[in-house]
Amino acid sequence: QVIPQRVFEQLGQRRRRAWRAHDQRRFVLDQIADRHGVHAEGTHRLDALVVRAFRATGQAEHTAAAVHARADALSVNMDADRLAAKENILALEKNLALMDESSKFLDEQTETARGLFRNGSINALQLVELFARHADLLVGRTLAEKKLADTYATLMLTAGLEGVPNEE
Repeated sequence: QVIPQRVFEQLGQRRRRAWRAHDQRRFVLDQIADRHGVHAEGTHRLDALVVRAFRATGQAEHTAAAVHARADALSVNMDADRLAAKENILALEKNLALMDESSKFLDEQTETARGLFRNGSINALQLVELFARHADLLVGRTLAEKKLADTYATLMLTAGLEGVPNEE
């Protein structure tokens, strides 16, 4: 068999390098082969667990504080909604009372206008205008009653049934 030319040279080089250890067997005060020095690897792992436990506890406390703050904010919002609903109810009831009064006046005007129309004192266009005002008042009253019902529903949702007047 034929042997490559440089095989013997390479084998000699390998033999010379093989005897050296990883740290080159030189001792210098700053260089120690032990990666962890006097601390065992196990304590580093335990330290990591302790840090994770403190993080988990801190995160739980932070989450609990955030939930309490959110609950307080919702309570404040509900109180504000409840107060606004009560004020809206008062305003809507006042508007409905004024609409009732306006309706009575319009009824009187309609009767008077019918008599005047029969006599020929006013034309049909003037009578129709009075009927249109009466229709507008009825539409406005219907919208106000719907808004009042919605506001009562909002108040019931935010405050429960207490504080809502009975319709007896």
